[in-house]
Amino acid sequence: MPTTLPISRSRIQRSFYKLPPCPPVAWLFIMILLVMNLNTQAQVPDLKPFTYLIDKAENQYSGSGYDWILSNAEDKQFLLFGEVHGVEDVPLLVEQLYEKLHSSGFKHLILEIDAVTAQQLSELSLEEFVSRYPHNIAFDYDGELQLMDKVLSMNPDEQVIWGVDQMITAIHAFQVLEKVAKGQKTKRICRGLHIKAALKGGRYISRENFEDMDQLEKLFENEGNEEGLSIVKQIRTSMEIYVSYFAATRGEISYEFSSAKREEYMKAWFDDFVKKAEKGRSLPRAIVKMGGAHTTYGIGPNNVPTLGDHLDKLARGAGTAVLSLGIAYAPADSEFLPKALFEGKAAMLVDNRSVIDQLDSTQLANLPQSFLNQLKYFDATVYLVNPQKSLKRVISVEDKRFKNRSIAKLVPYGLLIILNLSLLLPLIRWLFLRLFKRDTIRPNMSYYLVLFVLSLVIDLILVSQILSILMNTPVVMPAVMNPGLSFLIFMLLLLLSCVMLPLIKQAVKKELWTNTQARHFRLVAIGNLLLVVYMYYWNLGGMLA
Repeated sequence: MPTTLPISRSRIQRSFYKLPPCPPVAWLFIMILLVMNLNTQAQVPDLKPFTYLIDKAENQYSGSGYDWILSNAEDKQFLLFGEVHGVEDVPLLVEQLYEKLHSSGFKHLILEIDAVTAQQLSELSLEEFVSRYPHNIAFDYDGELQLMDKVLSMNPDEQVIWGVDQMITAIHAFQVLEKVAKGQKTKRICRGLHIKAALKGGRYISRENFEDMDQLEKLFENEGNEEGLSIVKQIRTSMEIYVSYFAATRGEISYEFSSAKREEYMKAWFDDFVKKAEKGRSLPRAIVKMGGAHTTYGIGPNNVPTLGDHLDKLARGAGTAVLSLGIAYAPADSEFLPKALFEGKAAMLVDNRSVIDQLDSTQLANLPQSFLNQLKYFDATVYLVNPQKSLKRVISVEDKRFKNRSIAKLVPYGLLIILNLSLLLPLIRWLFLRLFKRDTIRPNMSYYLVLFVLSLVIDLILVSQILSILMNTPVVMPAVMNPGLSFLIFMLLLLLSCVMLPLIKQAVKKELWTNTQARHFRLVAIGNLLLVVYMYYWNLGGMLA
């Protein structure tokens, strides 16, 4: 018995008739595209044979992927981690691998910090170091500090943490420079530049403060202080890198210029550390933990030859090799790395070299560009699933303490300025009495006028200097910024302050509290002299040569 269709054949035909007319050639082209699309989807390669799982339980890593790293790293010269910043999983993984590989000769750890920081880490405990210099670690997360603490504790008598990057702030550098300086004049300049850098909130090094570097270089050259000169040159180079980077963001130069300068700086410092560490021995083994743009093979994503490429050539020259690992976030559920491959684990390692060796060009062409970049840059890639975000609990506490200490240094400036400016009202009152009440007992006018003018000049110098630092604008009085002139100006102020000594002598001797008006002026005289001495010691903004 024939089946009755719910829709008549004529209606189906009419629905096709409503389609826009299309030439047969076009229909053929569409069908070819559909077939090609189906073939493309069918050719997405199965990557499971190249994957190794990494499990994490109670902050301990295990699994075939973890074992793969250990077994492949043991005979290598350098183990490179091209990390993504800001996740706790990376320093935790590196810490555990460092402990395991330490007995195999992997003692050195290369980080994205500067050489001055690395030197201080070798001399101080981590707690003391962070307390003194809370601003100098680029990625100052809790996990990063824990990693450094572990490495330092396992190598108490040797500098095993190397810093090959530029400085991110000059605050700590000026503190160290003051410590290594031999002369009091040099120490005073470094002390003032430290306050200048602190007032700028660490942004001092990103500005063109090359005149300060010229001044410091001359001072340390005159002292014959090679250590100080080395630190000053590091500040200068870091400043050049930052200035060129911001020039690139403004479109004035290409980013490659800044990136190339930074990468060459890293290579030079690595070679310097190697030279000191070798001492006639073989090339030291090291773990490198930096951003992936610095550890890739060949020309990196910044379009310049990388530090990783340099290390690869060093290792090959020594008859060994490197193992370069990329760290990336696990992609959303996709056809080439589906969630099923991860099996609920914390991470998965993909052996990039095996993928390249065993898949043909057609299969590789069907993988996304982001994955192909990983194949090009790294031997293997660790894909993290739901990585833990980094925290800054330790450094935030020390940062607050540092700010409080910096404010405490400047509070006396503010109090003495207020004291000096408070002279203005009594002086106006005295002038009023002088003009309209001739029988009023008047103090010695010359003392008070000199004291008033002196206080006003000092206060204007201080206020203008602080504003110029905070606002990144040229100082109102350019002569004050000239080291030679500023020194003469302050010597003059100090001399004029000594003119007030008779008032101070009277104040101390007998009349400090007897007369309200006289007491006020004598206190201002004392405050004025203290302010000049205080300014000379702290040398705000490096004003004094």
